[in-house]
Amino acid sequence: RPPPAMAPKKGGGASTGSGGYPAAGGGAGAAAAKKGAAGTGGAGGGKKPDKGSGDGKAPGGAAKKPEKSAAETKAAKKQEKAAEVAARQAAIDQMLKPPSEPSDGSSEEGEAAPKRPAGKAQPAEAKSKEQRAQEKEFEARTREEMRRQREERLAERERERAEKAGGASSKDAALAAVLEKVERVGASKLSNKERRLYAKHLEAKEEEEREAATRTQMEQLSSDARRLEEELRDFSVSVAGGQEPTAGAVDLRLECFSISAGGQRLLEDANLTLAQGRRYGLLGPNGAGKTTLLKLLAGRRLPVPEAWALGLVQQEAEATETPVVDEVLAADSDRRRLLAEEAELLAKLDELDTGGGTGDGAEALAEALAEACRRLAAVGDALEASGAEAAEARVRRILCGLGFTTAMAEGPVSRLSGGWRMRVSLAKALFLEPHLLLLDEPTNHLDLDAVLWLDDYLCSYKKTLLVVSHDADFLDSVCTDIVHLEEKGLHQYRGGYTEFKKAHAQRVRERDKEFKKQQEDKKAGKKLHPDDVVQKLKDYVVKFHFFPPSAQGDDSGGISVHDAAFSYSGKKPWLLKGLNFRVDASTRVAVVGSNGAGKSTLLSLVGKVLEPCEGEVVHARRVTIGRYSQHFDEIAPALQLSAVDFLTSHELRRFGAGTESPELAHKCLGQFGLPSHAHSRPMKELSGGQKARVCFASITCRKPEILILDEPTNHLDIESVEALIDALKKFKGGLMLVSHDARLIQAAGCDLWICRGAGEPIGRASSFEEYRREVLKELLKRQAAAEAEAARRAAARRQRRAETLRRSGRAS
Repeated sequence: RPPPAMAPKKGGGASTGSGGYPAAGGGAGAAAAKKGAAGTGGAGGGKKPDKGSGDGKAPGGAAKKPEKSAAETKAAKKQEKAAEVAARQAAIDQMLKPPSEPSDGSSEEGEAAPKRPAGKAQPAEAKSKEQRAQEKEFEARTREEMRRQREERLAERERERAEKAGGASSKDAALAAVLEKVERVGASKLSNKERRLYAKHLEAKEEEEREAATRTQMEQLSSDARRLEEELRDFSVSVAGGQEPTAGAVDLRLECFSISAGGQRLLEDANLTLAQGRRYGLLGPNGAGKTTLLKLLAGRRLPVPEAWALGLVQQEAEATETPVVDEVLAADSDRRRLLAEEAELLAKLDELDTGGGTGDGAEALAEALAEACRRLAAVGDALEASGAEAAEARVRRILCGLGFTTAMAEGPVSRLSGGWRMRVSLAKALFLEPHLLLLDEPTNHLDLDAVLWLDDYLCSYKKTLLVVSHDADFLDSVCTDIVHLEEKGLHQYRGGYTEFKKAHAQRVRERDKEFKKQQEDKKAGKKLHPDDVVQKLKDYVVKFHFFPPSAQGDDSGGISVHDAAFSYSGKKPWLLKGLNFRVDASTRVAVVGSNGAGKSTLLSLVGKVLEPCEGEVVHARRVTIGRYSQHFDEIAPALQLSAVDFLTSHELRRFGAGTESPELAHKCLGQFGLPSHAHSRPMKELSGGQKARVCFASITCRKPEILILDEPTNHLDIESVEALIDALKKFKGGLMLVSHDARLIQAAGCDLWICRGAGEPIGRASSFEEYRREVLKELLKRQAAAEAEAARRAAARRQRRAETLRRSGRAS
C-alpha cells in the first residue's frame, strides 16, 4: 500500500512520483520550495522525464513496444522492485532530515532571512510556534512512515518464510516416506528418484556429523584458550623491538622480554633459546614465575611461530563417557574425521550392494558404487599415509606406560579419579607430539613405576621439551639443558641437574669474587661506572630440620603388625593380606608399586588411620608418630586458622602435635622455610608448598620417633626437596614412606618393599636399580600385549575395507 501523500511545506512544492515517493529525476520541486513555487514531480514512479518536460510524463505517441520474453520480463520486474526499494529508502532519508534554514540566505517564505549577529547563536525561543508545530508534525509523520515500512517488511518476510516452509514440508514428507520404505523393505526397493533423495540425505547427514565433530573440537579448543586467557589476564608482556616470530623457524629465540604481574616484575630483559630436539628443565623458587612462563608460551603471548603446535598439560581430562583410548585418539582430529568417513562409506556400500534395478536405475547404482569405492580407497590410503592405522597401538603403549590396565583404558573417562584424568591429558600431549611440549610437574600425579617409564619415553622425544619439575633424578635422566630462573632473568646451562648444580656453584663463587673486589675498590676510593657495578648474588637456600625424637617408648617399642588383612569392602577378596612386620626407630623403608596396589592404604594401617579387617596393628605405649599426607588431611579441618594459631590450638595439643608457645610455633615454621609474613595468614590462602611446610612444622613439634610420609615431595620446589632429603638423612628415628622421587628413596637409605595388591604378599628388592629393571621389563610385556591388540583391530579394519571394495567390484 503506497504511503499517504505528504502535504508540502508552506509555500513549497513536494517533488513526488506516482507511487508517492520522491521522483528520481522529476520537476524542480526542491528549487520551487525555496522560491515559493509548487514543483511537480515525475509521473513515472520516480523515472526521469524527457528532456524539456516539466511534468516528468513520457512523450505521447510512442511506438508500441515489442513483446518481451519471460526472462526479460522477470529481469524488468526485478529492476522495478530494486528501483522501488531505492525510492523508498530515499523517501525515508528525506523524512529523517530535519528542517533547516536555506543556505542561499532566503527564508522558507521566499523573503530574505535576517542575518544573525556575528558570534551569537540564535536562541531557541526565537522559533515561532508555527515552526515548532511543523517540526513536531514532521517527526510524527516520520515515525508513522518508519512504523508502516517496518510492518511491510515483516509481512513480506513472513510470506517468504511460509512459502519456504511449504516447500520444505513437502520435501520432508517425501524424505520421511523414503526413510520409512528403507526401514521396511531396504534400499534395494527404492526407485531412481527415491535413491537420489536418499543419497542426498546420507550426504547431508555425513556433512552434519563432520561439522558437529569439528564444532565440538573447536569449542573445546576455544574453551581451553578462554580459560588460559582468563588465567593470564593480570599478566603483561613486553618484547624489545616488537619481535615477530620467524616463519618456518626451527628454533625459538626470544630476546629482551619482560613479564609483569600487579606492578611486580617477574622477568626483566630476559633471553630464552629453545633449540629443536633439545629437552629443557625449568628451575626456580616457588612463585618465581615458572608456570606463568609456560602459560604465556602456550597462550602465544610471547612470539612463537604460528606453524608450531604447542602442548601444555595443566587441566585434567573432562569426565565423559568416552572410553579412555578413544578420548586420547580423538585428540588427532584428522584421524577421527577419516575414520568417521570410512564408517559412513562402508555402511553406504553395504546398502548399495543390496540394490538392484535395470536401465537408468542400474546405471545410477553403478555410478554410486564406483564413486563410493573410489572414496573409500582414498580414505584408506590417507589413513595409511598419515600413520593413523598405527595410532591406536601408540596410544595403548602410552596408556600402559602411564599405569592404565586394559580394563581402565577401555572404560569411560568418567570412572577415573582426578589424578588418573590428569594422566589422560598427559597421554594426549605425548600422543600428539607437538613442536613444543610444555609440562608442569608431570610426575606429581604419577607413581614411581610410571615416572620410570616417562623418564625412558621422554629421552627419545625428537621435538622440543620444556618441563618444570622438582624431581632431580627425572631432570638428570631426561634433560639435555637447564633453564634457571634467577634474579628476574633466565640463565641456561648445558647438561642435567647434577651438571647444573656444579656450574651454578661456580657462577656463585665467581660473582662473590667480583663483588669482594668491587668492595675493595670502593674502600680505596676508586669510582665505578654504573654499568660495572656488581650485585651480590642472592642464593636461594632452604633448610629443613626435624627435632630429635622424644624419649623412647616402652621395652616393646615401635609398631607391630600381626597377620593383618584389609579391603575397603570389609570382606574378601583382600587388597592386602598376610601382613607381618615391625617398624621401629631403626627402620628405613620405601613402599613402591603401581597405583592402586595399596601403598597409601598400607601406611594408613600402620598409622592406625584405618583398622585391619583381620589381624591387628599394635602401637607401643608411648611411641610417637609423625604422619604426613599428600592431601594435607591434618590441616584440612582448620584451614580458616593461621599457621601459628593452628600449631598452638588446644585441639592439636590434645594429640601431642602442637605447642603452647607461639614463639616455638614461629620457630618450627621458620625451620621449614615458611616466610614470616605467611605465619599469620589463614592457611586457606597459602600455596600448596606453604601448606606442606605447615604440616612438616606440626610433625616436628611432636618430636616423633617414627615418620610416616605419603608423597612428601609433592608441592615442593626442587630446593625444598633437597632440604627435605638432608633433613631425613640426619633424622635419628624410623622412616616409612611412599614416594615417586627416586633420589629421595636412595638418599634416605631406604629398603624397598614392593606392594602388588590383590592380596599378594609384600615383596622385597635388593637395590633400586634392580627394581627399575623389573618395572621396565614388566612394562615392555604389557605394552607388547596392548600393541598386539591394537594391531589386530587395525588389521580387521583394513580387511573389512578390502573385502568391501572387492565385493563392490574394485579390489584394493
